[in-house]
Amino acid sequence: MAEPLVQAASRLAESCVLLAVGYNLKQAGVLRASDGETAIKLASTLTLPSVIIQALAHGPPLGTSAISLLGVATVCMGAQLAATWLYCMQRQPRERAVLAGAATGLSLRLFGYPLAEVFFAGGGVGAAPAAAASGCASAAAAAGAGAVALQAVALVDLVNHLSVWLGSYLLFASAGPAFPESFKHEDGGDYRGQWRGMRKEGLGVYTYASGARYEGEWRDNLKEGRGVYYFPKGGVYEGEWSRGVMSGLGVRTMSTGQVKAGRWRDGQLEAPLELWQVALAVDGAATAAAAARSVEVGGGRLADGVQMLAAQPTLWALLAGLAINLARVPLPASLDLLTGVLATANAPLCLLAAGVTAPRIEALLSGSAQARQQLLPDLARLLGARLLVPLAAGLALLASMAAAGGGAAVSPAALLPLAATMMALLAPVPPQALVNARRFRLNEATAAAISATSYAACVPLMLLAGAAACAAGLAGAPAAPGALSAAAAAAATAAAAAVGIVDARPLMAFAMAALAAVGVAVGSVTQWAEQAGNGGGSSSALSGGGGASSREDQRILMVYAGPVEDRRPAAPAAGGVDTSSVSVAASASVPALRF
Repeated sequence: MAEPLVQAASRLAESCVLLAVGYNLKQAGVLRASDGETAIKLASTLTLPSVIIQALAHGPPLGTSAISLLGVATVCMGAQLAATWLYCMQRQPRERAVLAGAATGLSLRLFGYPLAEVFFAGGGVGAAPAAAASGCASAAAAAGAGAVALQAVALVDLVNHLSVWLGSYLLFASAGPAFPESFKHEDGGDYRGQWRGMRKEGLGVYTYASGARYEGEWRDNLKEGRGVYYFPKGGVYEGEWSRGVMSGLGVRTMSTGQVKAGRWRDGQLEAPLELWQVALAVDGAATAAAAARSVEVGGGRLADGVQMLAAQPTLWALLAGLAINLARVPLPASLDLLTGVLATANAPLCLLAAGVTAPRIEALLSGSAQARQQLLPDLARLLGARLLVPLAAGLALLASMAAAGGGAAVSPAALLPLAATMMALLAPVPPQALVNARRFRLNEATAAAISATSYAACVPLMLLAGAAACAAGLAGAPAAPGALSAAAAAAATAAAAAVGIVDARPLMAFAMAALAAVGVAVGSVTQWAEQAGNGGGSSSALSGGGGASSREDQRILMVYAGPVEDRRPAAPAAGGVDTSSVSVAASASVPALRF
């Protein structure tokens, strides 16, 4: 028993050190959150697909047990989603969208795969080919265990892709798009861009009925800042704008090829200058025009979610790996070598990136005391549903497995995938939750609080679940002989004979203790919030389905909030000058905007 405990302690320490190093590098100012996002993008594009392909190519053939694991993952994630929706369904639409959307999905990229590599594969799944070539029994056992555990995580991730890129996205989208896809004016012009209240503000593109087009910055319904104007008969102006007309530094290129550069005032060239003297303004206008063209408008449709899902490299790696596994086609030597090298870098890269991008706990303390009092019960109940479902399901399966075996000693071939699946289902919410909150202009503070709380609650449970699996003897538990190549089959078989069975009691003890701790925490936080609310005499519309107060909760105000005015956006006139600021007929198909 001593060796499994040592393995559990050493691998737990390895995971904690990598997370702590990344977090402290950000706190010290050496790295920024953007550096962590770059590392995540690198891992999602290169190292993580390599891990998936290596695990499915070198792991055992997927059979009926894989279907059972897929069913467990689907039932657990479906139950989590159902509990979340039932809790939020009576809320205001925008509040329901941010609460339900942010609580859906698992961060398997940052935690599921790398922790499975650390706790089950030791040196990483990329060591499987080397283990097979060496014929060492312990190395073959570790590589086989890692491959089986990562296969289980990959099956959970298959369901998780649908949950994150379709389920969470559509829940956020249920609040409606942040900006309408387009806005038609009575003069035939069409605006596509950002708004503040009922006025054009920020970045946008206006296409005139004459064929002219402006791309750039807007303020108070007028061109303001920097942008590019394309004239209907050819020619272009690139530069600065003020109150809807060309004012400031800029360059106008005529359709004949003539160039006028200098300082403009009220649409007329006031002081000619050299091109190099206005180069910064021209570059800024080009940058603003590019940003205006890329503004996300509309969205929230199933087709949009499917398009984002299809753009994920990990999804294609999963599908390719499953095809290779089911067809039992060996990887080409060059591809095997390349993915093996990349896979070894995945665990440290992802855990360091997770530490760098970890949300600060201060996100829970922001806002007024009343807002925190309203938010805490939501956080406790939403995260309680996320955690209680996989813990209860895992404990029930562990108990049935022990009962079938007549005791706590069970086969590692059955226990290893279950342990990896349970650990994966405890993962925190994915970073995509904050991205979706920004995309649909929902309350980012609430999404950040859910993310921070899930990190604080879920990551320690994942680490303890991995340590319990190691203490049960699963870290060195070999997979079936088919998990590795034929060269290592004899070594794996010998290791299997040496291990035989493992003790499920550490995992059962972890599941029972975690269930009790989560249940007590949820009950205590909810009871405290209710007592505080009764003592303060405040009525919260968030504590139940309806609530006596019809006032909209403060947490669901939009990020770009502005006054609601009883007027419609004005149509800028062609030729670079805005002459109308009042009556505009909007298309009946455009939804009403309320900020």
